Amino acid sequence: MRNLWKIENFADVMKPSLFICRLYGLLPYRMENEKITRSRLINIYCIAFTTLYLIFSMLNLYILNASSYVKRISTWMLQSNCFYALANFIIVSNAAFGSQVITILRTLEKVTRKLPKSELDKVAKWIRIKDLIVYALLIVHAPALFSGDIYNWIAKVIASYATTAIYLLDLQYSSYVYILGSCFKFINAELARLKDKAFTEKAHLLRRVYHRRFNPTLFVKLRHLKQWHYKLNEAIRKINLTFSLQIISTLILTFTELTFGLYFNIYDMRHKNVRSLNNEVWYCYYYTLVVYYTLKLFLLTLTCQFTNDENDKSHIIINEILINTDDKLFKEELYLFSLQLLHTNNTFIAKGVKIDATLLTAMAKGIFTYLLILIQFLVSS
Repeated sequence: MRNLWKIENFADVMKPSLFICRLYGLLPYRMENEKITRSRLINIYCIAFTTLYLIFSMLNLYILNASSYVKRISTWMLQSNCFYALANFIIVSNAAFGSQVITILRTLEKVTRKLPKSELDKVAKWIRIKDLIVYALLIVHAPALFSGDIYNWIAKVIASYATTAIYLLDLQYSSYVYILGSCFKFINAELARLKDKAFTEKAHLLRRVYHRRFNPTLFVKLRHLKQWHYKLNEAIRKINLTFSLQIISTLILTFTELTFGLYFNIYDMRHKNVRSLNNEVWYCYYYTLVVYYTLKLFLLTLTCQFTNDENDKSHIIINEILINTDDKLFKEELYLFSLQLLHTNNTFIAKGVKIDATLLTAMAKGIFTYLLILIQFLVSS
């Protein structure tokens, strides 16, 4: 337990959440000398676990759509089919991109070596608090799984696994993004200190014949920060390539679940229905579902927004230093840094959808638009 809270490197930060992902058959990794590597044995376990889930999920879909056991309601069936189709796609795509995820973990392991221990402690604290809040939300509803007959129990276990697995994958994504944001934040703090030194310190003379006002330590530090910044942007590019299918599917799933959840709330209020826990995973179905998916949407978008903002701050600081420096070599390095910032893709994108705070307003508009359409069908029926 003491080692769990002792943070020395990236592996220590991610160890609890990675372990739970491995337990759920989502990430085939192992730790070797505090380094993350791919494990063939655990990969077999993950494939077997995913295959078993898909078999039961397809069986459940058959019962929903073809069996006489279930009473069919069009909107309820549409929601269930959307949920399982998207959940299965996310879990299968995660299995397909497992090796790329391990590569991203190794990349993050390298780029975070330059973060001081105090910053790693802050990152670990934020990630674990974030994880525990939503873990608590899921654990509180665990007793609801054991109500109803055998079919309802199996169906709820399958739905609960799918919900938890998607949540774990989304948490991993948000954790990776937040770690990159913390690195950008530290770089900006170092650039700000470098700016102050460049303006206040007396420059060193390299050679008397040149009479240049130039501090070589500032030059070396600037180049070091430039290289680190580039590696972080490369990590963003890899994350966009690997997680784009997962994130776009998560956004669509969030959109459909929030829309149908609000619609069913209005429907039951209009018909004065009370939902039985025998058919649901959640207590207080509507409110819990809306809180869960809204919380997850805020977590994804605002974490990406935080990282984008920290990345953009680098542009401002570099331009401020560039305007106020006269040294030729130092200015050339600043120009190169500025060009690097302009030519690197530093935004989080999932198949053309930019993940930032503006996505919240766009999704809110879409949810209310489709909710009004469903309500019109409800009123006219």
